[in-house]
Amino acid sequence: MDPTFEDIESFAILGITCRSAPDQIDYEGEWRRFDRYAAVAKELALDDQYYAGYFMVESQGELVDFCAGVAVPVGATSPNDEMVVRDVPGGCYAMFTCTMPTLSQTWASIYGEWRPPEDTTIDHTRPDLEVFPAEGSTKEAPIRILVPVKTS
Repeated sequence: MDPTFEDIESFAILGITCRSAPDQIDYEGEWRRFDRYAAVAKELALDDQYYAGYFMVESQGELVDFCAGVAVPVGATSPNDEMVVRDVPGGCYAMFTCTMPTLSQTWASIYGEWRPPEDTTIDHTRPDLEVFPAEGSTKEAPIRILVPVKTS
């Protein structure tokens, strides 16, 4: 499991959010909830992909703010009260590729077996990301998992 490393520019995710432990999130339900606002969000999107961000909630242990939506420019505002905008700081990310059937297994391998290169650590101040292909993709379409890293 050797990732590639990618420097990404800062952007934001416009979408819906929920706070939970990652293994307790109803992912299908959250994406269905986003679908109600997808048409409006896509009008502001930087590309045709979908993004999920896992923003650590430091004061509450293993909880994350899960944000599902589209990439928009930093500084964008939500077009309604039901959606949020969460900034994703730029920087270096370890990129892993999987498919929908192997998504959970890939996450388990990343946080159970994978070790960053020497002098590199996971940067928990930035969110982990999932990047999904545009609509109409098959369950075998590649999904990118981006884990923020920094050099020590």
